[in-house]
Amino acid sequence: IFLASYHLEINHVIITQEIPLETPCIFGSQNHLEQVLLNLIINSIDAIIEKRKNSNAPFGEIKFSCESDAQFLYLHIQDDGLGISASVRAHLFEPFYTTSSKGTGLGLYMARELCLNNRATLDYEYRIDEEAQGSAKGRFVIAFTTLEAQI
Repeated sequence: IFLASYHLEINHVIITQEIPLETPCIFGSQNHLEQVLLNLIINSIDAIIEKRKNSNAPFGEIKFSCESDAQFLYLHIQDDGLGISASVRAHLFEPFYTTSSKGTGLGLYMARELCLNNRATLDYEYRIDEEAQGSAKGRFVIAFTTLEAQI
């Protein structure tokens, strides 16, 4: 998060965390995980900026939360920016697919590859939130293999 702190500050984006104090240890490279999170944070900031073009929201939010089971630690990353359309979701992790004039289309592809190389998966969940009057919500989910599952 430190690597993105400047972009978060100048774009008035806050990060909130709902992460239990006791979480299982995971397998993986810290550098790879930082690269994956940096990519997701930058994409979230871009989505928040796009949404702000049509609203007067004073700030944006990126929310990190997690849960675990016997084999995996699930890290959820959700922002309150502009959502991802169905046509874009269909190509989300394809190399060289981008909707940004400044992008290369390699960010999410490389993030997924880095996860796979570290026994994790990166996916996008899209669902209708019944509690929020049927509004659509999407979030990225990284499923890390826990060290306990490696034994």
